[in-house]
Amino acid sequence: MLDGELPTGGHPDPLARDLDPGPARLAWPQSVPPARGLPVKLAVPAVLTLAAAGALAGSVTLYPWFVAGGVALFYLSEYGWHRFVFHAPPSDRPWLRRLQNRLHYDHHIDPARLDLLFLPAWFLVPNLSITFLIAWAILGDAQWALSLIMGAMLGLVHYEWVHY
Repeated sequence: MLDGELPTGGHPDPLARDLDPGPARLAWPQSVPPARGLPVKLAVPAVLTLAAAGALAGSVTLYPWFVAGGVALFYLSEYGWHRFVFHAPPSDRPWLRRLQNRLHYDHHIDPARLDLLFLPAWFLVPNLSITFLIAWAILGDAQWALSLIMGAMLGLVHYEWVHY
């Protein structure tokens, strides 16, 4: 850690910080309440992915077993990212620490801030794109890979919804 910073956001007792009801009193900081805005924000990437895939391939066929596999892949990936990357010790590099803070640490400091609760598009889009390309290379079929990614996106929508 740099300059004596605490990984708990400056609070000397992480348990007391987590039990502090202060952030829970914050109002929804945006103009659209979460019950209306969240499903739209989560569904837009799925619709755009299907539209892009349909435009590239001429049609989209989703395979249920690959969709189910994509959901499982998402949860395995989420566990790995969450456990080993998002909860990694704070970096000594300022740019990497800012990234760690934005992607996860700040969420624990202020769990009521929804802009910190959900993964940003600048993180999700490249990760889903790279996963799609890897799946396509391994499976050898773009429709199977698309089904896998759609399953991963469904897993993400479920996770973000219940995590909120």
